[in-house]
Amino acid sequence: MEGYLKKKSPKTQGKKVVDVWQKRYFVLSSGELKYYKTEKQAALSNSEPLKSIALAHVHSAVINPRHADMFVIDLGAERKVKLQAADERGRCDCSCFWQRQQVTTRCQSSW
Repeated sequence: MEGYLKKKSPKTQGKKVVDVWQKRYFVLSSGELKYYKTEKQAALSNSEPLKSIALAHVHSAVINPRHADMFVIDLGAERKVKLQAADERGRCDCSCFWQRQQVTTRCQSSW
């Protein structure tokens, strides 16, 4: 699964910290959610992602009830990653993915 999502990131403007939404290309593979600046960078075999999130470290991933196109990934220790789908198709794909992940996580933790 891969495609563009917007990621909320804090930016410093003078003495103020402002949240901005940045368009990033996300790739899910081998139990990791990696993101790149562009699809072109993700396609390069030697390209390093900007960051990656190991799905095993995800405490929860929930859809924002006020904004159905937004997701919050909780990594614990007060670290949360906020993502927003670019369009309705992306929102549906992400929603289905996170619902499957939550079911899988619950099943794995009960073994």
